[in-house]
Amino acid sequence: MILQRVAPDHLQLARTAIAAYNAGDLPALLDLVSEDVVATISPAMANAGVYHGHAGFLRMLEDWGEAWEDFRLEAGEPFDAGDAVIIPVQQYGRGRGSGIETSMRTFHVGHFRDDSLVRWSLCESREEALAHASQETV
Repeated sequence: MILQRVAPDHLQLARTAIAAYNAGDLPALLDLVSEDVVATISPAMANAGVYHGHAGFLRMLEDWGEAWEDFRLEAGEPFDAGDAVIIPVQQYGRGRGSGIETSMRTFHVGHFRDDSLVRWSLCESREEALAHASQETV
């Protein structure tokens, strides 16, 4: 299969999704997410696993949010990788139980169909993100 380059609209959708998440606007975020979305968190990270559909996506966000008293994402410049968008992200948070402030560099990978996110991955490294980006979307 020949991979098509990511549409500029998809780069903007990725930026809009991060902004909606940071604003706590879950309805706006879900408007950008396909009902059959598959979300994956790297096995090396907290709440690792695969989440399916809107219900799974929301559960993933809620599980992640429960661990943090304060959490935000600072997105770097999104770039395309084949038919996916990769966003380097600096995550900042303060643990709900510990109160410890932490910062972590991650990579978000989004695959789109039309104007909806159909697959999303939270990756620990750029190499892992590139591997997820190269996976074919069904």
